[in-house]
Amino acid sequence: MRKTSALELKCSDSICYITSVEIRAWVFFVMAQWSPYTILVLVVAAVSASNGNIPKFLKDSKTGKDLLVTDGADCYRKCDGNPKICYFKLNIERYSVLGGACRNCSLGVTEDCLRPQCVTADGYYRHMLTINRSLPGPNLQVCRNDTVVADVVNMMPDETTSIHFHGVSQMGSQYYDGVPYVTQCPISPGQTFRYIFEADMAGTFYYHSHTGIQKMDGLTGPFIVRDLESAEDPDKMYDEDLPEHTILISDWSHIPGEGFIPGYNTPDIRQVPVTFLFNGRGRHHDATKVLPLAEYKVEPGKRYRFRLLGSTCMTCAVVLQFEGHKIIAITSDGGQGFKPISVDSVLINSGDRFDVIIKADQPLATYRIIATSLTDYCDGLEQVAYLIYNGSDEVNLLGEVVDRQANDYGVILNAGLRICNSPGSEHICLHHLEGDTDAPAIGNKPYAKFNISFGYYYYEDDDLFKEGTYQHYDESTHANRLKSLVNNISFTAPPSPVLSQLSDIPASSLCNEECYSPNIQKSCSCPNLYNIPLGAVVDIIIFDDGYHGVPSSFDHPFHLHGYVFYILDIGLFKDGFDNRENEVGEMSAKLHEDGVDLKGKPVKDTISVPAGGYVIIRFIADNPGYWLYHCHFAFHLETGMAALFKVGEDKDFPPVPEGFPKCGNFLPTTI
Repeated sequence: MRKTSALELKCSDSICYITSVEIRAWVFFVMAQWSPYTILVLVVAAVSASNGNIPKFLKDSKTGKDLLVTDGADCYRKCDGNPKICYFKLNIERYSVLGGACRNCSLGVTEDCLRPQCVTADGYYRHMLTINRSLPGPNLQVCRNDTVVADVVNMMPDETTSIHFHGVSQMGSQYYDGVPYVTQCPISPGQTFRYIFEADMAGTFYYHSHTGIQKMDGLTGPFIVRDLESAEDPDKMYDEDLPEHTILISDWSHIPGEGFIPGYNTPDIRQVPVTFLFNGRGRHHDATKVLPLAEYKVEPGKRYRFRLLGSTCMTCAVVLQFEGHKIIAITSDGGQGFKPISVDSVLINSGDRFDVIIKADQPLATYRIIATSLTDYCDGLEQVAYLIYNGSDEVNLLGEVVDRQANDYGVILNAGLRICNSPGSEHICLHHLEGDTDAPAIGNKPYAKFNISFGYYYYEDDDLFKEGTYQHYDESTHANRLKSLVNNISFTAPPSPVLSQLSDIPASSLCNEECYSPNIQKSCSCPNLYNIPLGAVVDIIIFDDGYHGVPSSFDHPFHLHGYVFYILDIGLFKDGFDNRENEVGEMSAKLHEDGVDLKGKPVKDTISVPAGGYVIIRFIADNPGYWLYHCHFAFHLETGMAALFKVGEDKDFPPVPEGFPKCGNFLPTTI
């Protein structure tokens, strides 16, 4: 028996209030098991009326030992192979840039800018959303094999939310992938949702809202899983791997994200950010306020592992450069290693992560870390942070405006394919990297293959604004109204989560057979679903379908939930964009014959598909569940550029957690 508290409702006259009543209740643990996975299930007989902390102990389902629940802040440690249960509480609420917590920051009082809960962003007053009143959210640091318990508290009065841990496979914890109406119901105002999963893969990840376009307004933060010391390379190329050397780059606008959907019917407001931010800090070049910028300190002579995260939302990919320093790239996305490569800059698109080594081998000084963009219509975007050598003279870190020329970038890692293919180019695209392992051969395994196109459907006004019809759309530019497509279907969510409530979803909410016909003249709007046998080798050719024979004007980053994949090829259509379907068919046939080189292919979970081109990926479908595959640009996902893969059958899925929230339509047939 353990002493705990319960809530009791007491009423007197017209007033009711809640009190905490001490009771003794059994707090016990059960282990729910299914093949092939095991997961901890916590059963608690009473609810804490105080601060919502979880119980002190959980039982390790593998060893049977009692493990202390550890405050997440204490989970950054030497990873000695003794796993912990790491508890985090993430409070989501509306907030303000340069609000009351900042006091006189906007007047140039630097120490006020550094006060707890002061969010400066780029110095422009605006409404935003925060996790624990910080931008980005707290840096969550754990060790591989730790169990993560994250309570997400929705303190917003009028919006639902959810959190996705980007790049985490959720093997055995499929209900915690954080996609509304796919793996869970959205978290309603006033509710708390507990995410529970094992950090089974070391690497650089991040978490962000997967509801609407809340990520644009600040709901994002780093999630780092450190490898066990016993698994580290004894010849590793760095001396320090510190939390303070995590760089989360976000794009930032002066208009709240909700204002961009459906958008503004004016040429004055475009879907491009006004600036980038380093860990939530920056200065807009038109701002008059002098704000502190992000600083990263190093000791002369040491080698540092920096973790770079692309948490951007719009179509302006970031080029990052450490002034005066070479960059040695060692891993991408979820800790997927490749042969180290020395470059001058790294291009980071939405969802990308790269781990790099910076050697503090330059003269004692302070150097700029520069973020700019190569995208034509993003010209002029720049931001600065500082790499400060300990012991260097103090400098005025005001963040001078950067004037970059194309040749200033040197050799770029992850450069777009057109840049890599330019005459005399030394730039490096992802498929040029030499991965740690070979891609799997098809052999005797089940095989699944998908040709997936993406593009847009542009509405005619008479079609969109027809009496009695209400179609979702995005006003991307003045007078252009569109929805985004994957295989001519614009993804819309069902009324209930497919993973836990498939039987509650009416057939009318799903795509019908006609939607998948290649001869259909008009696009459908419905959940775009494809079946994959459990254990199959899966090949996907994803290619730009543009609009009416015109390719896209920028690369699209596509992210696959639940998996990492091997990059087999990246290319442009050799016989022109108009012949793309024939070329895709030829490539598809070659894949089935295993006529591709599988040696040393790089591995990622997010890949940019070149404008007017294609990417070929391969993975083993060993993680049953419903997994979203989508463009990682916020507006494109919001308007339907996504597909859903069902891997395995219902019998292969873990059982729905006890008490798991339900949601759906309410349509009584009697009155």
